[in-house]
This record gives sequence, C-alpha cells and structure tokens, in this order.
Amino acid sequence: IVTVFIGIESPNEESLRETKKFQNVRGGGTIVDRVRKVQDSGLEVWCGMIVGFDHDDAEVFKAQRELMRQTDIVHAMVGMLSAIPKTPLYTRLKNEGRLDLEDAQPFGTNVIPLGMTRDELRQGYIGLMRDLYDAKFYFERLENLYLTRKFDFGRTRNAYWRQHRWKKR
Repeated sequence: IVTVFIGIESPNEESLRETKKFQNVRGGGTIVDRVRKVQDSGLEVWCGMIVGFDHDDAEVFKAQRELMRQTDIVHAMVGMLSAIPKTPLYTRLKNEGRLDLEDAQPFGTNVIPLGMTRDELRQGYIGLMRDLYDAKFYFERLENLYLTRKFDFGRTRNAYWRQHRWKKR
C-alpha cells in the first residue's frame, strides 16, 4: 500500500459533527497533524471533501483550499452535498422542504443549502476546483510534499523489498 484515500469531508468541525464523522474531530491533533502523520509514514494521501453541509457558509471554500495547502495533499475528490433517495439525509431534507426534485439540476445538487445560496454554493465549488487544479497551486503542493518535506513515497513497501529480495531460480 502506497496511497490511501481519506474522507476528510470538511475542515468545518460543526459540519463533521453534523454528519457524524466523529473520527475526524477526535483528539490527537488537528486534521493537518493527522494527515501529515500518515504522510510521514510514507503513504500518499488522497482525500474526499464535500461542500454544502448545513453548517457551511461561503468561507468553507477558502478553508478547504487552505487545508489542501497545509497538508500538501495533491489529489482531492471534491463534491457538492447531494441527498440520495432512501437515505436519512434525503428524508430529512425532503421533510424540511430543502430538496430540489426537478430532473434538471442547474445547480449541480438537489440540496438547498442553509448557510449560502445555491448560486454561492455552485460558484464557490467551481472556484475551489479551479484553484485546487490550477497548475501553480497543484505543483506547489507537489513540490512541498516531495522536495521540501522530502516525502518518502512507499517507504514501508521499499523497506519490505529491501529485506525480502527476489531470488533468481
């Protein structure tokens, strides 16, 4: 194993509590500290993040960008919160009148957010994705991880193969 995918979801602790991602708010350091600990063990971290939780406002986009900068995570899968039918989230939002049930989704999500308008959510998401994969910011994270922090990709795997060399027959 040389790469792990971690569902960070959000740097907003209230959003993590809202979604019952208690493992992301436990003690043991900040999320940045915990990601760096995984990276320091030689595992590259890819992450998943979501925007549009009830406790998110327009500041969440800046916070997610800053989290990526601090952790030097190069690959992120970011999505807008969507409510999938037959889930508790879907039921709750439907009961609250916060679902867009139209087939055409011009906003990219069926959720009507609380802390921002749908247009702010869409524009913030587009801006975040543009920022995360802007060449300068992308390669800055890559350079910080591999050159500045001297990330040892596959450290554990490499140590194993040094001890268990293949033998010719």
